[in-house]
Amino acid sequence: MDKHSVEVLELKKIMNEVKNEADTFLGQKLISEIKPFKDLNYIKERLKEVTQAKIIDKNYSKPPLGGIKDIRSHLKKANKEIVLSISELIAVETTIGAFKNIRKFFDEIKEDADPRLIEREYKLIFAVGEEIDVEREYKLIFAVGEEIDVFDDLKKEINKCIDYNGIVKDEASPKLRSLRMKLDSIENKVRDRLDSITKSNKYQNMLQDSIVTRREGRYVVPVKKEYRNSFSGIVHDQSSSGMTIFMEPMEVVKLNNELREIKENEEREIYRILQRLSYLTADFSEEILSSLKMATTLDQIFARARYSKTINGSAPSLNNRGIIKIKEGRHPLLKEEPVPISIKVGDGFQNLIITGPNTGGKTVSLKTVGLFVLMVQNGLHIPAREGSLIAVFDKIFADIGDEQSIEQNLSTFSSHMNNINNFLESADSKSLILLDELGVGTDPQEGAALGIAILEKLKSKKSIKELCLFISWS
Repeated sequence: MDKHSVEVLELKKIMNEVKNEADTFLGQKLISEIKPFKDLNYIKERLKEVTQAKIIDKNYSKPPLGGIKDIRSHLKKANKEIVLSISELIAVETTIGAFKNIRKFFDEIKEDADPRLIEREYKLIFAVGEEIDVEREYKLIFAVGEEIDVFDDLKKEINKCIDYNGIVKDEASPKLRSLRMKLDSIENKVRDRLDSITKSNKYQNMLQDSIVTRREGRYVVPVKKEYRNSFSGIVHDQSSSGMTIFMEPMEVVKLNNELREIKENEEREIYRILQRLSYLTADFSEEILSSLKMATTLDQIFARARYSKTINGSAPSLNNRGIIKIKEGRHPLLKEEPVPISIKVGDGFQNLIITGPNTGGKTVSLKTVGLFVLMVQNGLHIPAREGSLIAVFDKIFADIGDEQSIEQNLSTFSSHMNNINNFLESADSKSLILLDELGVGTDPQEGAALGIAILEKLKSKKSIKELCLFISWS
């Protein structure tokens, strides 16, 4: 697709609105990467999945996508035998927890859906009368949802070892529980001895305050600077004013040493636990990544479905014969209630010239046609009445609005002609061409002659059968 024309038709604004409907970062990213498709059958499938998602959303809700994180880098690290952090393992756990919720969502639909209701809605939207069941009605969506695996064993193991506050639980291993019991016991002994010091009349005058604190992982008490040499202990820090010295009393040095040793053993045990969980994650990494892709796909499908609901959209019929029939189409970026337009071209005639006074809606009509084609080829419904027909094109060219370029020293007329010349060189039988105010910026008679020449040039191209040309002319 011609990049300039896509920008002029404001497809990016539409895709940003669709992106805002997504629940996950990865879903938003996937929507941002969508480019116009050209395969007719592929586009039909994308429109059908949006229709099916709308029905599911209406009858039940959207899938529960909360908790899904972008854990791709975590999975890569685990595969390289790099130990994941606690926060990374929590992200893995919440993501696979979301997978389980999604599977439960689809299982409940399969069990509880009323096939007769689904059949009635299916007939309304697709106008078919065949017998269907729930999986066939939602087959495109179910095909995605059922590719999501449930990782109960991994989830349970992470839950057993880590809590949501980011703390490795005592239950993570017998050794960790034993080490922490020893830590508690020794810490209580240290505190008891330090409490006896802070409450002793012997040290009352030496202490800045009757509190126990920690410096460099060791328990200390605040000693007045002038008693530094009188108080038996090791200096670890001092206050910003220098008036208080934080000292470790000699009688708790041995206990503090034991604490440090046990603390180091605890850290090693925590590392071993995280390592084990990381290796377990690596064992499932390929399946988790596949499920993540499917969950992301669901997110972008339902984002397109919710956008369709927002614009009161519907899926048009498609063709590759250059036929466009829009019934009561409304430009989706016009916030006030727009006047619907109906346009037909390509069936019996390939060129359509729209004339009328200024502010009569000619430019909006051109943009609506071009944008509808791009929306459909991006897998989106269009805000038009059911029964509309849209052609699939390989190329779309749009020259709309004031194209004056100061940087290239081009006048409005010159800029338009520069664009049109590019179109004439690149257009073929699979092209849609939209020209607004052809000949604007020059003498009307000269502009008319130029317009006729452009039409003749396009007609002279080979296989003109499926090319559609829309021209706005005042």
